[in-house]
Amino acid sequence: MKDIEEINPLEQYIDNYKKIIQRKYSHIKEHHKEAFPLLKFEGYLDYCLFKFDEDLFYQTYAMVIVDNYNFQNHFLDLSSPDDKLYSQVVDDFDFEKIENYLILKYPDFKDKKIFIVETSYFNTMFGDRGKSQADKDYQNWKNENKARVDSYDHDVTSPYSHLDYEGLVRNFNIEGFNEDFKYQMEQAEECYKRRLYLPAATTLSVALETVLIALCKRENIKIDNNTMLNYLGEELRSRNVINYRLAKRIDITYSLRNSLAHSNKGEVAKADCEIILNCIRTIIDNHF
Repeated sequence: MKDIEEINPLEQYIDNYKKIIQRKYSHIKEHHKEAFPLLKFEGYLDYCLFKFDEDLFYQTYAMVIVDNYNFQNHFLDLSSPDDKLYSQVVDDFDFEKIENYLILKYPDFKDKKIFIVETSYFNTMFGDRGKSQADKDYQNWKNENKARVDSYDHDVTSPYSHLDYEGLVRNFNIEGFNEDFKYQMEQAEECYKRRLYLPAATTLSVALETVLIALCKRENIKIDNNTMLNYLGEELRSRNVINYRLAKRIDITYSLRNSLAHSNKGEVAKADCEIILNCIRTIIDNHF
């Protein structure tokens, strides 16, 4: 297997993935890490090339890319499959057979944020596949942003629905509020990645409220137990802590939160969550 040892197919795959993103999708640069999961998880990826019996699986090789998994060997021979496992996939469609067999043999793969299986008759044909994966990720992200929420299987997490919130938790450092904020963002993330956008948006609104209360406390602004977003925003604006533009964004978010209380489960869009999250991010970036 000299040719496998001489190349790193994952590096080639990612390089081609990035080239297509730069050439075709620069117009959504601010959404790159959301639309293209391999960018977000690049530092956590590993790969393995598996060899299969072509007569049983219709392909000879498969490259698997997963996150947070340490392959001890980057080439594994599965050309003599486990009979019991193979019996569970023997009737599967050709293009699904290898993927389903790998999930049975390596159950941890199924719960990974990244799990990509590329198949080929040759062991050196995988690098270029990164180009088509970039196109596929873009289309999936675009379609997911358009689809109604009640069309999703909420038991399945999506690689295109993950809140980029870790930096916000690190940067928000107000004693007495840190743990609440972290918990709220973690709960919002659990809902968001399952495309449960109504509870995600509601929880993000609570997190925004926490941030605003913390900012009022730091600025010694008495809020008299009134924690409505528009009230908090106006109190901060009237004391020149935030500008008019940010106060208007908070007011818009307040209106959005009110509408959430009367929304049906299929009406809340992914974009609603992004509006609230971006408001939180703006406040933390500029005031904490």
